[in-house]
Amino acid sequence: MMSHEITFLPDEPICIVTFREGWDAPESIRSRAQDFRRIFETANEPLHLIVDFTHVKMTLDGMLRSANSFARGPNAVFRHPMRKTLILVSTEKLAQMVARGLQSEAFGHLHVHIFATLEEALAYARSQ
Repeated sequence: MMSHEITFLPDEPICIVTFREGWDAPESIRSRAQDFRRIFETANEPLHLIVDFTHVKMTLDGMLRSANSFARGPNAVFRHPMRKTLILVSTEKLAQMVARGLQSEAFGHLHVHIFATLEEALAYARSQ
């Protein structure tokens, strides 16, 4: 079974990436970055990217590696011009800390929204 699922909502500029239990961030960063890049490169319009970590037990190491890979550098996928908004879904304190960290100078003040449920995240994306 894949460690994640990518869903494009029909007739809406919203892409949901849902990570499943057993996802191992350090082991899959490179391939996930390629998946995110492919999402944006095939988009017809800027997308709201919702990353759902609801079913994942996060580790500090995994989240820091992911944040560095996805948000920093010249090919940072979270800075792709076809990304309209970045929305995280999680109730874990670690995810909230990561969202705040991504908004820091070290990560170039990346604007991130975080919600406890997918429904809240979808409502926010649809309101934009």
